[in-house]
Amino acid sequence: MVLVYFGSTESYEYSKIYSLVAKRYDKAFFLRAKDGSDLASIFEIEADPDVLIFTQYSTEHLHFDKEWTHANFERWIV
Repeated sequence: MVLVYFGSTESYEYSKIYSLVAKRYDKAFFLRAKDGSDLASIFEIEADPDVLIFTQYSTEHLHFDKEWTHANFERWIV
C-alpha cells in the first residue's frame, strides 16, 4: 500500500496527523508530492491537503474524504 500526501508540509494535517501515522504504521509507504507537481495534475488533485491511497489489489486510487482527525485518518488506512 502506498499513500501520497498532496499539500503543504507546514500544515496541521501534515505535521500532526499524516506524519505521526506514517511513523507508527509500518504496513505502507508514505510519500509526499510537491505542491504543483505533475503527479497532482495527473490525478486531478483539487483539495489541499489531499491523500491518495494505492493498493496492489486495485487499479483505482482512493481519496481521503473525511474530516482531518488522527482517528479518521488511521481508521481510513486500516
